[in-house]
Amino acid sequence: MVGKGLKTFAAEKGLKVSNGVAYGIYRGFMLSMQEGNGWKSVAFAVRFPEETALQAAVGFLNDKTVKKQYRIAGCEAALSCVSVTFSDNPGTMKRICEFIEVFCDKLVALGGVGATHCSSCGQPLDGSAAVPALMNGTVFYMHSGCLERDAAELLQTKEEISQKGNIATGVLGALLGAVIGAIPWAIAYYFGWFVAILGLLIGLAAKKGYELLQGKECKAKGVVIILATVFGVFLGESAAIIYAIYSMWLADPEIAAQGVTVLDAAFGFFSTLFTDSSIIGDMAGDIFLGLLFAGLGIYPTVLSVFKSTGKKANMLIRLE
Repeated sequence: MVGKGLKTFAAEKGLKVSNGVAYGIYRGFMLSMQEGNGWKSVAFAVRFPEETALQAAVGFLNDKTVKKQYRIAGCEAALSCVSVTFSDNPGTMKRICEFIEVFCDKLVALGGVGATHCSSCGQPLDGSAAVPALMNGTVFYMHSGCLERDAAELLQTKEEISQKGNIATGVLGALLGAVIGAIPWAIAYYFGWFVAILGLLIGLAAKKGYELLQGKECKAKGVVIILATVFGVFLGESAAIIYAIYSMWLADPEIAAQGVTVLDAAFGFFSTLFTDSSIIGDMAGDIFLGLLFAGLGIYPTVLSVFKSTGKKANMLIRLE
């Protein structure tokens, strides 16, 4: 997505806006800019003469003073690109503009080459044969032939991946992962806490379980993770209630003398749950609150899954 601030910058610097990205050559480097909920990002298509130069660039971006000054939330570096994400607050766009100037100077000082060389093969570009290509929100500048070759290879790889895996085993893995992830949630709920990060833990555990049991890499993966997380929240809250019932029974000498177990408490809870609608009503508020916090926790994970399994994910798209 490209908002007003990025569009204004693009217009001032002669950049173009297409496919949800503002892009163009600026100070010798192909820039691509986009934004989402609470963040903005700038990617630089750049190649370095040696690994030490790349690490120096990353070190600069991870410097605490630099991160604070420009509101840098994170960075990713690869052979042909450096991407920087910013926390989007009032005034962030001004800092991004300042950062771009400073970082371009840094790239030049480190020997980085940009729009004069192909992002794929690293060889000099002939302007007439150079084309911009978008992949996963980043625009690269490439030889037309390199783009065609790389696009074909990426398509073949994607088709091979789509043939692997099984949704059924993925579902099983996600449910097992959610069960494990629900343990901290149950403990927190027992003490009356709602913690969004524990919802993230359930989602991550479900995602990991899906992948460990070789679930199919498709959009169903995101849906499975959502449903497994809902299951994990319900399981975690139910487990906390069951343990509370069990503890209450143990505190009563007459009931404790009967040798009650946690399984007895679970059986009693679920028997009552399915026969007394008022119990469901009493739990509904907590379940809703639990799902709300879990949703806040897993949102980034699910969003990344849907993006990575979309039709255009990991594919090169010619822009001009």
